[in-house]
Order: sequence, then structure tokens, then C-alpha cells
Amino acid sequence: MPIRHAIYPENLSLEATGAAGTLQVMNFFADRFGEYPFLDEKYYTASHNSGAGMEHQTATSMPGGDVQDGMQRRNVHELAHQWFGDKITPLTFDHLWLNEGFATYCEALWDEYKWGRYQFWSRVNGWSVSTTQAVVGPNSDNFSGAAVYRKGAWVLHMLRRQLGDSVFFQGVRTYYNRYRGSNALTEDFRNVMEEVSGQKLETFFRQW
Repeated sequence: MPIRHAIYPENLSLEATGAAGTLQVMNFFADRFGEYPFLDEKYYTASHNSGAGMEHQTATSMPGGDVQDGMQRRNVHELAHQWFGDKITPLTFDHLWLNEGFATYCEALWDEYKWGRYQFWSRVNGWSVSTTQAVVGPNSDNFSGAAVYRKGAWVLHMLRRQLGDSVFFQGVRTYYNRYRGSNALTEDFRNVMEEVSGQKLETFFRQW
């Protein structure tokens, strides 16, 4: 399967190794969640003159210079969306955290895997959340806000702590396999995590 980055010529020295790094991240996510969802197609990125990335299915738009070695935050985040956002899509934008919270937490999971626990802690501790906005709600499509990104990632981090690593990752993998190619709501994710863990999680989810 081709993995390619269309980059600006002036960024060649910075981004020339991006595809090799992207493959490392892709293999990590495949081991953690399930095979890359579009294996019969491709994974490309295309540089554009904007400060934001957008995880178009199999062809992400990336700010020029952000691919770097393929293993930095932006590229990791957008690649994670191929699993959470493109292969599974929230039924409504009220549940956007199922995209953005997962992709943000994947940044930290990659740090933990590649560079160790201290880098992981540094990443998580950098997620300041100043808003009291609920993770799920009518304002959850506010892409400029912190709630669905950082707070969503914190919810996953706290849930991992409550369930333990083995159960948490088994639950996430089950959720992905069950809803890939379709839509999901937060209740669907909660139901899977309850099923796998044997715990009642209504209070936890309602709180956040």
C-alpha cells in the first residue's frame, strides 16, 4: 500500500523521511486497534497553506512543514483519525469527542510507546482544560475549543486508569471492530466498555 506525502520543495530537508516515520506510527496503531482501515487504498498527505490539518479519508491535508519525520504530534493526530473519525464517524457532531478526544489521546499513546512514560506524562500534563463545557452537547462542534480535544482525551485517560490497561485497550479495540464502517454515539462506546469490563460506567460518563 502506498504511503506518500506531497510536500513543498522548500520543506524537503525537513520532511523527506516522513513516510518512513508515518509507517512506524501506522504499525503501532494497527497493533493497538486493528489493521489500517483502508489497506486496499493508500495513505497520503498533501501540504497546504493553512495552519490546520484535516483528516480526509486516505488523503489528509497538512500544514506545510508539519509532517516532519512522520512521528510528531500533528501527523500522529491526523493519522489516528483514519481509525477514529473516518472509519468510525459520530452519528452527530454532539459526539465529536469520539473523533477528537481519541486522536488527541493517540498523540500521548504514541509518545508512551516511542519515547517512554515521562514523555507520555509530559504530553498529558500539557492538556490544560479551562472550560466547564461538557464533552457531549450542542456546542461540541466548536473545533476551536478545548473540550472535545483535551477534555475528551482526559476522559479516556481517566477511564484507562479506572479499568486498567488490559481491559481498557481490549474495550477500545472491541469498540473499533464493532462500529468500523458505521456511525457511533457515546452511549455505544460506553456500552462496549461496560460489556468488556463488567463495570457500570453510567456515573463516570455522566460526570464528564
